[in-house]
Amino acid sequence: MNAAIEEFVNNGYEQTSTNTIVKKAGIGKGTLFHYFNSKKDLFLYLLDHCIEVSKKEYIDLIDTNEGDIIKRFRHAAHLKKDMITKYPYMTDFMLVAFLSSSKDIVGELQERRVKVEAIGTEKLYSNIDKSLFRDEMDVDKAMKLMIWALEGYRVEKERQVKEEKSLSNDEYKDLFDEFDDYLEVLKQAFYK
Repeated sequence: MNAAIEEFVNNGYEQTSTNTIVKKAGIGKGTLFHYFNSKKDLFLYLLDHCIEVSKKEYIDLIDTNEGDIIKRFRHAAHLKKDMITKYPYMTDFMLVAFLSSSKDIVGELQERRVKVEAIGTEKLYSNIDKSLFRDEMDVDKAMKLMIWALEGYRVEKERQVKEEKSLSNDEYKDLFDEFDDYLEVLKQAFYK
């Protein structure tokens, strides 16, 4: 699994060879294809495994009892940072997978991304304390603006990561520090 994830991260789905994976893993090609019918099956299995780990190490740990959405975003960012530190290749693999445009797998990738994002969205946006927002504020619209801003931020950062392929730990730290700065701006704009 580690050899396959590393190869997919370094080369993308299209350019990764099962020959390279088996050589790096020190196994025979027959062994690989005993468990997986194709490179696509292996890739999707790895993605499903990474999604499960991500749910366990990140999504399931988001505290929905915290009603302050800014604090929840900040806590979620720290959880994600911890997960990235603990499983750097896994996180890079998920980015490579979800940003892949290979027509062989794009449908399955989109389906998985939609499901995992729906679970994460539910955890992030349920049970929010609306009394923290300014009295004159239309809270639902304010939350929509926050969501759009953070979604735009995520898309911009994904585009940068796609161009760079992977980020170092220091670059991830800078990314999370920057995210925290944006959360502070949102707090000042919308909270009492």
